[in-house]
Formats: sequence, structure tokens, C-alpha cells
Amino acid sequence: MKNNGLIIKTMIMMFLFFLPFSSALAFSWAEDEVKQISTNEVITILHTTNTGTETLTSLEDKNRNIFKVANIEPLEENTAMNILMLKDQFYAWSNMKIDEIKFMVSEKGLDISVLPAEFSYSNINILSHLPAGMMFDYKNSLNYNFRIKKDNYFIKIRGSFPGETELCEKIAEVIRDPEEYLKKHDPAYFLMQLQEIKDELDMLRRAIVVLKTEKNISGKIIERVLELKEKYPSYNLYQIQVMLSREKIKLSKKEINTILTVYMNTWSDK
Repeated sequence: MKNNGLIIKTMIMMFLFFLPFSSALAFSWAEDEVKQISTNEVITILHTTNTGTETLTSLEDKNRNIFKVANIEPLEENTAMNILMLKDQFYAWSNMKIDEIKFMVSEKGLDISVLPAEFSYSNINILSHLPAGMMFDYKNSLNYNFRIKKDNYFIKIRGSFPGETELCEKIAEVIRDPEEYLKKHDPAYFLMQLQEIKDELDMLRRAIVVLKTEKNISGKIIERVLELKEKYPSYNLYQIQVMLSREKIKLSKKEINTILTVYMNTWSDK
């Protein structure tokens, strides 16, 4: 029993020893802490809200720029340094005035929500095309990931942040001609265009088959003829015709030959 009591006392002492140490690692935005990471920075805590799972802190720098920080775990000094650096970078943009900027801290790094108050570039009102603002993320480098709305288009752009001017130019490119942008940059759009071409080509081939055979042969029957030829490439027209007849599909050798000629560029007289 004495040994058990000694073990419990030791565990309690270890807990009490490490508790203040771990708390000291948490960055609290106090004046002396801010000075340690940025000697020229002055940060005022406007208010802090704790929901039980998340702490949301509203802050103001010496230039009266307001920014918010949301964190679940205690904030680390290095993360606070990155927040101050990125805050200064965003507020330095020449084409945008910020309405709200929020830094969300996670294990993966920082997620950054930027809501502009004004945003224009090259005579384009970019703000009207950003229904949800702009999203960025930062770990070792800054990346962007947000959507742009123009007419009936809702286009996502993402990538490594190249600089303010370069990103503004990319946004402007989307707004000027969203369809042309999709053609150049969106693989999904390119695949959709290929599918449309494929569908149109298939319709044209069927039309040729109908014209040459004077018979409205269904797409399923055409597909079955092609499947048999691919599976048995050495079969002649008669052999394919026999196999089709076993499936109760009636086609003449001429009709089968027309299908193979139009769809596979192969023909036979047997």
C-alpha cells in the first residue's frame, strides 16, 4: 500500500511540474510576447471568445489593421510569427482593401479567409466576382484556392501564390473570358469537350449506317457487332452473322460490313 501511495504522489508531482511548463509554450498575444517575435509590432487584443472547442481572438496592429485568429490548440510562437508576416503581406496589396481577414490554425498549418471591402484590377471590379471571398493556406508556402463567378460560370482557381499582380492577372483572365480560360486550364472541361465530339461522331456514324443500309439499326446492335469483331478479329462476315443470329439479331452480311467499315475502318467481302 505504501508503494502505491508513493507512486500516486510521484505522478501528481510530475503533473504539477509539467503543467506550468506546457502553459508557458502557449502564445497569448501579450505585449512582451509580441515584442519577442517582432520588435516593431504593436498588437492590441480587441476581444477573445472561447466556445469550449475553439478560441477566437480579434486583434489590431499599430496601423489599425484588424485580423482574427481561430485556434483549437494553444497557439505556438512560430505560428504567431507566420500570422503577423502574412497579415502584413495581405494588407500591403495595392489593388485590394480588406474588410476581414481570419487565420484558422490547424495541425496542417494555416487556413486564411480574406474578405475584400474593395478589389479592382485593370478596370475590372473583381470584388463582384468573389461571392465567398478568397481562401489561402500556408504551411511552408502560401497557396490560393477559391472560386470566381462570371455569368453562369463558377470557376475554381488554385495554385501556389505567385504574387499580387500575377494572381490579379489570372483572376482578370477568368473574368474577361471564362470559357476560353476553361479551355486552356480545366482538364474536366477538356474531357467534356472530347465527350461531346465523341457523341457527335457517333451520331454521324449511325446516320451513315442508316443511309447506306436503309435500315434503322439500333445503337445496341451496332455495339454488339463491334464487340464481336474485337473479340474475334479473324472472323469473317458470315461467322459474325451466325453468332448474331444465335442471339436473335438479324443482319445481312452487307449491313455488318457497313457497320465495320464506318466504325472500325475495316471491311470484307466474305
